[in-house]
Amino acid sequence: SPLSSSSTLFSGRHLLSMSSRQAPRSRVVLVSGAASGAISRTCVAPLERAKIELMVGRHAAASMAAPTASLDVSHQRASTIRSHIMQGNANALKLRSRTITLPPKPRVVGTNVISVLRQVVRTEGWRGLLRGNTLNVLRIAPTKAVELAVWEKFRSSKGGRTLTPRERVVGGSFASMLGTAVTHPIDTVRTRATIGQGGGADPWRHCLVIARTEGVKGFFRGFVPNLVRVAPYGAVNYGAYDILQTGYKKFRKFTGQPPANPAGLENALWGGLSGAMAQTVVYPIEMLQRRMQASTGQGISFGVASLRELVAREGVGVLYTGLSSNYAKTIPAAAIGWWSYEVIKDMLEEKEKNQK
Repeated sequence: SPLSSSSTLFSGRHLLSMSSRQAPRSRVVLVSGAASGAISRTCVAPLERAKIELMVGRHAAASMAAPTASLDVSHQRASTIRSHIMQGNANALKLRSRTITLPPKPRVVGTNVISVLRQVVRTEGWRGLLRGNTLNVLRIAPTKAVELAVWEKFRSSKGGRTLTPRERVVGGSFASMLGTAVTHPIDTVRTRATIGQGGGADPWRHCLVIARTEGVKGFFRGFVPNLVRVAPYGAVNYGAYDILQTGYKKFRKFTGQPPANPAGLENALWGGLSGAMAQTVVYPIEMLQRRMQASTGQGISFGVASLRELVAREGVGVLYTGLSSNYAKTIPAAAIGWWSYEVIKDMLEEKEKNQK
């Protein structure tokens, strides 16, 4: 009928109009998320290094006693192999030359964040504090971009109303799981490069070692516990931030104050609190995940049995080894991340508004 045709036409035009309006915002969220992730992780890179050393130090020290892996490649041909890998040429791993042995990096031993950082500076120099940060930025930028894009899309799908507790759990968990799944292989290489597992800090060398000795599955070591970890982390992190930010806006409205600045510093406080709460909940799972990623053998599997074995061997305290240093990293990282995200998003949205 003419009425149904005009209704269909209107619906199509309406969808096109919505799509054109939402596209710029999607780009804004992706760019803001990636930039905020890179900024926050770079600011706390030394603390991230200390956290990983404290979480896997004793385990890695024991595994380093085993024979180191050998690769049938030469230093002279490393750049050639690297270019082949970037081009997707699997035959790069079959290039033959003299065998080299990857020397283990001296283990960093410490009982707290200060002692670890001091030894890093003493043995590797100031640059050692940023070991693994390039890979961390390459990992966190797309992770945060995807996470925040999914989270903002989920919130907008509810029509701007306040989310229920169940919706916050579902939305935060799904956003974190999807963002993490995309970049898990980078996270595995970053963990190996940070602690020097398999020799050196060159990420490309670690890629070769993993591909040669463990295959594709080696890049996904610890994948299941990582997803199990980020699901509750995302639920608490995004849920708590949304509760705090929404509650603050309602409080200002109730007390007759002007609306809060979208890029206000209070967002750093909400981000720091939500990050601390989320990390406390999932820290034992992350500890097991890091042990699995650092392991080159089959000695560690994911499950309650593995946690019990670790507790029996190293004590209950092992589940929270390095938690204090992790708070020192997580709180400022989350605060900087959420605040910089809101600031960058507000700037980009304002810029697009002025261009129209």
